[in-house]
Amino acid sequence: MSKQSLCAIFLLNLCLGALAQTPPPLILEIGLIDSDSYRGTSPPTRLIVGLELSQNAFYKLIHNKATLKGGRFLKGFNSFSLETDNFFEGPGVHTYILELKVEDRIIRQKFEIAVEMEDQSPRVTEETPAENKEYSVLMYIGDQLVASSKKLPTSEASKKIEVPPTPYQINPYASAAEPDYNVTGVPIFATAIALYHIIKDLTAKKDEDVRPQPIRKKSLITSTFLRSSPDGQVYKVNATIELRTQFR
Repeated sequence: MSKQSLCAIFLLNLCLGALAQTPPPLILEIGLIDSDSYRGTSPPTRLIVGLELSQNAFYKLIHNKATLKGGRFLKGFNSFSLETDNFFEGPGVHTYILELKVEDRIIRQKFEIAVEMEDQSPRVTEETPAENKEYSVLMYIGDQLVASSKKLPTSEASKKIEVPPTPYQINPYASAAEPDYNVTGVPIFATAIALYHIIKDLTAKKDEDVRPQPIRKKSLITSTFLRSSPDGQVYKVNATIELRTQFR
């Protein structure tokens, strides 16, 4: 065997050994968990973050150099919550660090929660006062003016008052409709057979091994809630919430 072949085999074994010693990525996936509670009359009080891990790990959640919570994650799906005390006061970006520890290895995953808001608050418009225009009516006979009149239009438009229609009257002496005895019903025996088959199908489904669906994690979710303007009008706010691990 030539020296070149021996060198190639040595380098291949060296690369394979390095790959075998490289640990797999700890965080396989991270994202926001959507919920119907994010859409209502008030903004959400917390957000749920879900992540998939390749192995067990201890964790710490850090925000503004303060540890918010900690504990132990297991291999597979895990989740934790973020309090949203000031998230929806206006657009902004909130930065967190998720610190994971496996044996002697420590991994720090930085992520951001970016909030964009679009409100539909009523716009205040100034009303232009109506102009009071004067007009004249003149009457001539030939070239001679015989009568004249000046008038001003009323400042307020006439309001039409609609009279509600007369409520429907029931004649107490009118004969009631005769009941229809020709209505076709369902035989009791057929109903019992149908119920038997439904119960049988439900019992069979309980015995089946139903595999749970994986929880979907999203990088972008939306929230809709209501707010009040200073003059008491209620309007809707649309908020977009994005979890970023790749920063701009």
